[in-house]
Amino acid sequence: MKKILTYIFASAALLLGVSACEYDYHDEVTGVEINKETIELSVGAQEELNASVEPTYAYNRQIKWKSSDPTIAQIIDGKVTGIKAGTAIITVTTVDGGFTDTCTVTVK
Repeated sequence: MKKILTYIFASAALLLGVSACEYDYHDEVTGVEINKETIELSVGAQEELNASVEPTYAYNRQIKWKSSDPTIAQIIDGKVTGIKAGTAIITVTTVDGGFTDTCTVTVK
């Protein structure tokens, strides 16, 4: 019985070890992509942008958002708010590697 349990635990550990190698959570970021290229908002309206960091199992998935003109469109944690009529570029940047993507926001 002891040999059977030892075999079961060893097999389970081997399987867990193999599956853990499949995703190396220490990989560096290779890119980022915003889910929308352009959006249109009314003054006061909000819309959520989502950024996908690649690879999905990268170790440091932190990002920073920035508006080219916060007097037109502000962004906080991916939520864009239209402030006044005009156009602004929202940029997301990865902390690891400095990869960027943009979304053009038109406020009417």
